[in-house]
Amino acid sequence: MLSLQRYFLINEIRIMMKPVYWMFVGALFRDSSAKILKHYRYLVDRVEENANVIAQRQLAEEENRLNFIEMVNKYELVKFSN
Repeated sequence: MLSLQRYFLINEIRIMMKPVYWMFVGALFRDSSAKILKHYRYLVDRVEENANVIAQRQLAEEENRLNFIEMVNKYELVKFSN
């Protein structure tokens, strides 16, 4: 049977392990962040290109929609004026 002191000691170690673990991960990332960013840079470039294409497409669709609405309004104005 686990003694009460041993139980608390194990829980303290578990609680302490999380900050120590994240400090270790942070140190690893700090040391290798340039390599990581360099490795994934092509993915970021590809995502940026795709985002620009989507933004241009959405802008063109919105302009076309507004042009269509304007043409419909002009048509209705001419139709009701006759």
